Amino acid sequence: GRLSHREAGTRTAIDDTAVESFESVTLEIVPSTAYVLGNAAATIQIGDSDTSNSLVRVRVEDRDAFESGDPGRFVIERLGPTASSLTVSVTLSGSATNGIDYVTIPGTITLPAGASSVAVNVVPIQDTIIEGVETVTLTINSNAAYTRAPSSADNTGTINLYDDDLPTVTVWDTPKYLRHVPQLFEKLRSQYGFDWHLLHDAHHRLTPIEAATLGKAVEPYRLFWLEDATPAENQEAFRLIRQHTTTPLAVGEIFNTIWDCKDLIQNQLIDYIRTTVVRAGGITHLRRIADLASLYQIRTGSHGATDLSPVTMGAALHFDAWVPNFGIQEYMRHTPETDAVFPHDYRFENGYLLPGETPGHGVDIDEALAARYPYQRAYLPVARLDDGTMWNW
Repeated sequence: GRLSHREAGTRTAIDDTAVESFESVTLEIVPSTAYVLGNAAATIQIGDSDTSNSLVRVRVEDRDAFESGDPGRFVIERLGPTASSLTVSVTLSGSATNGIDYVTIPGTITLPAGASSVAVNVVPIQDTIIEGVETVTLTINSNAAYTRAPSSADNTGTINLYDDDLPTVTVWDTPKYLRHVPQLFEKLRSQYGFDWHLLHDAHHRLTPIEAATLGKAVEPYRLFWLEDATPAENQEAFRLIRQHTTTPLAVGEIFNTIWDCKDLIQNQLIDYIRTTVVRAGGITHLRRIADLASLYQIRTGSHGATDLSPVTMGAALHFDAWVPNFGIQEYMRHTPETDAVFPHDYRFENGYLLPGETPGHGVDIDEALAARYPYQRAYLPVARLDDGTMWNW
């Protein structure tokens, strides 16, 4: 195998008589001040020639499938001859029922001639039954046409099937998070340098002193901002964070009025105010908040997630074009279906959002097209600690 098409590092497999199945060689470049890392690691699979059959295994590529439309994925792989097609016999088990809880997966999977792998998607069937989390397990059966991998772990894989008739439960661990995030930004800065803005959302999950600890730990990596570091119902909590870190702070996407952020702004406890047109009283009230913030050199950074429609984005961009203390506008792309239902003049181009020239906010609605997409119930996830305690999501 060759690890690079430039300065090639060749790794030659040793021919022996042991049936070894799937093995791999990973080469990782050690960081050094003498060079800049690109792709820091590469892996080569080693095939075994001590069997005349192909060696077959299953790998889980995406272990989570959701009724909302996001499938899970198994990948069946073979090492050895690929000139002919190969049919692999499988058994589907687990707590989910094949053909009822997910689209039917046949008991045989065929790898076409020339293919070393084939994907098997697990597509949940949308229903209104509260089922919780179910599992789909795929096991490769023995067959004379191929050799199963010797390791049982390579012969079976499991995907979790999540029901959207109840909220998805995620597990949260603050100490692990506080250890991981500084390491994440250290890696990003070492690989990509300081010419890129990096932002981080703590999602209201930290206490004030925990948020202060995180802000202090990431100071060397110069974040653009640390967002929603702690629940802001108690505005005074941000004073404790401010006393311990110079990392810029942003908050406000769930605020409704100027009173929710008055103390934060007047005491200069934040650097960016993230109130939105739709939640904070419309354009007129948002202007009042921005004017107050401008007196204290606090900039705007309006929330722009996909739970806000293109109408909100169109209005926000016209507000952004006016506001003297503009900072940044969050932008998450809507689905093509949403864009079609809400035709709009604004566009994203070369890193900029342009509001367009259409009078007003520049967004319309196609009601006939919208009627093709009936409401589907959905929930935000629920966060719990390892011991099951409910936590801020």
